Amino acid sequence: MKKGVIRVEANPNIGLGHATRAISLCEMLLPEASIAIAFRDMPEKTKQEFIKLGCDLICLDKISTSDEYSHTKRITGKIDFVIVDGYSFLDTFKKDTKSCGDKLVLIDDNADLSFEADLVINHSPGLKPTNYPLIRKSNLCLGLDYVMLRSEFLNRTKNLENKKEIKKGILVCLGGSDPMKLSNKIVDLLLSYTDEIIHCVIGELNSNFDGNYTSEIINERLFLYKDLTSLEMRILMSRSKAGICTSSTISLECIATRLPIVVGWLEDNQKNIYDGITKKGLALGIGKFEDLNQDQISSLIISLIENNKIRKNMIDSQISNLDLKSTSRIKEAILKI
Repeated sequence: MKKGVIRVEANPNIGLGHATRAISLCEMLLPEASIAIAFRDMPEKTKQEFIKLGCDLICLDKISTSDEYSHTKRITGKIDFVIVDGYSFLDTFKKDTKSCGDKLVLIDDNADLSFEADLVINHSPGLKPTNYPLIRKSNLCLGLDYVMLRSEFLNRTKNLENKKEIKKGILVCLGGSDPMKLSNKIVDLLLSYTDEIIHCVIGELNSNFDGNYTSEIINERLFLYKDLTSLEMRILMSRSKAGICTSSTISLECIATRLPIVVGWLEDNQKNIYDGITKKGLALGIGKFEDLNQDQISSLIISLIENNKIRKNMIDSQISNLDLKSTSRIKEAILKI
């Protein structure tokens, strides 16, 4: 059995996106490989998810950056591959992996790598080998064929959808603590311009909805959700008529669930996914959420809700562009390096 290490971080500043992808990779690689998760900071709930999968945990919070990789190797012994999901703050770990002659897999978003790796995975659609001049074409796993999602979104044998159930409601998921109150702005638009019920998924640190809406609105038209499991999230998506989300992993989960969506981006690392899914017709785009235009977004949302043809064409594009078979491709690519 091959032995792998995944180096990742998860905290309020970085968010949970990198850890979520790491969990997806663990689901894909286990039990063909044993996996140790190396980290400095991680919520207890996330740690328990890795433990439940059968991963070992290596906490590096008391280890200097320069000693992280040597400390990891002392604990694990022989390492067949190292997966790193993180930006420049993990560059020392990446370089030390290569210096030791170990195989390095980089999970990337920005297509701006400054050094070589044995394998690069970037699931943003529309990227080409020319985006990675330092990496051989055979060492690139690009696009939705290599999408990194939890098993609940890729395993269609778990038929959770009721075909006779009428899809209704709009899913809103902008995540995080939402200091700009974007979720509130979107919800207010939907309450004003549509008659649809609203399923709003908010981050654990988001208190923007406390006391801001009457009891007649809450649980009549507006339903708030926190701390959903991936299975609960997929069920909510499958029952919704349309969605509004960031162009991050959540948008790819929506596409895998065949939910018509409007997307925008908040951070630079979401821009490649945004460009890819909007150009391929997998989502309608509104640009950067900070530049929110009330008339533009209300127009797009209304067209998506009211026009059956737009929704059908989008779902058809989602089906043709994301085949839900990435698990076998990613597993093969990583285990053969």
